[in-house]
Amino acid sequence: MQFKKTKYFNSMTHKEIELPFGTYYFCNNIVISELNEGVHFDWDKCSMMINKILEFYGEDCKIGFISNRINNYSVDPNNWVRAHSEYNFMIASAIIIYQNSSYKVATLEKYFSQKN
Repeated sequence: MQFKKTKYFNSMTHKEIELPFGTYYFCNNIVISELNEGVHFDWDKCSMMINKILEFYGEDCKIGFISNRINNYSVDPNNWVRAHSEYNFMIASAIIIYQNSSYKVATLEKYFSQKN
């Protein structure tokens, strides 16, 4: 379910950021991502997203990150390793899935993340 269709959308202060590959909701210390169908989330896209996060929250931010997988897409799992080593702003991450195939991909990605 899209974040904007949940009961939390109007009750949480947030800023909606649209990028060519997905929509991001910047809430208080939490980012919710909803990538577009069929996207391959490579380092260029990850870097663009990180720059937007740092512009909004500040260079020394510590945030949680929720990937709301409403669509099917692929992620370069090395993004996790690189983002943690170069930026280290994420204190927690979660992946919300709706399909069994997404569960398998999320399980694989979990091995590359250094955060719970």
